[in-house]
Amino acid sequence: MEKEHDQAISIYLKLSQMTRGGHLPFLYVGLEYERSNNHSLAEKYFHRALKMVPEDPATLHEIGTVALYRRNYDRAVNFFIRALNQLDKHSLSPSWEPLVNNLAHAYRKLGKFDEAVEYHLLALKLNPKDASTFLSLALTSAYKDDYEAALRYCHHALAVDKDSSLANSMIQKLIQEYVLSTMLPYEPTMPEHKPKFIQNAARRKLEDEIQPKTPTLSEELSPASYKGDETPKLSDSDMQIEDLSMDSVGE
Repeated sequence: MEKEHDQAISIYLKLSQMTRGGHLPFLYVGLEYERSNNHSLAEKYFHRALKMVPEDPATLHEIGTVALYRRNYDRAVNFFIRALNQLDKHSLSPSWEPLVNNLAHAYRKLGKFDEAVEYHLLALKLNPKDASTFLSLALTSAYKDDYEAALRYCHHALAVDKDSSLANSMIQKLIQEYVLSTMLPYEPTMPEHKPKFIQNAARRKLEDEIQPKTPTLSEELSPASYKGDETPKLSDSDMQIEDLSMDSVGE
């Protein structure tokens, strides 16, 4: 795997010499480094690509994804919004679903739950069969103490992926939190409980499993996805969510 990774980078760098002024080889080198968790080198090549084609939405998305991995959520939102501003939001290609979902993840990390829900719902319109998006909506709804909505989204996730262990564990936790939220009055021997899912330590594991998406290089986006005339070359949204350990919201 490492040999293939090095070979891919070597090919892309040779391509950059053959197609001087083209940004795509640098974008693809950055993606290769991003896959190997070398975010510093990835960002270096993304910025080289962006310098050649300023405001390219594919490159802006990848820089935002690096910021998301580094837990720099304000920076991530900035780059994701810049990427979306280059696209027609009313006719987004399904290939841009990772961008929309990653923007929602960044908003959730910042505690902006209404914005997170808005963009996760937009992502669902682009890809209605993504269980991870339903689970992200469930988690965000739980942070808003809307346990009924959270449970509903969990069941939607199970309808898509009946073997989802994360959905099942989240349902159990949500039921427990919902029961605690309705226990009035408090028992004298029981510590006072304010039903705030966001304050629960168990959310750390859930946050670890609901992670940003990084596209593959397997498919070009349609030119209709852009406002301008340049034809982008990016990937679709079929890559599995990569492993990432992230801090929980507000910490």
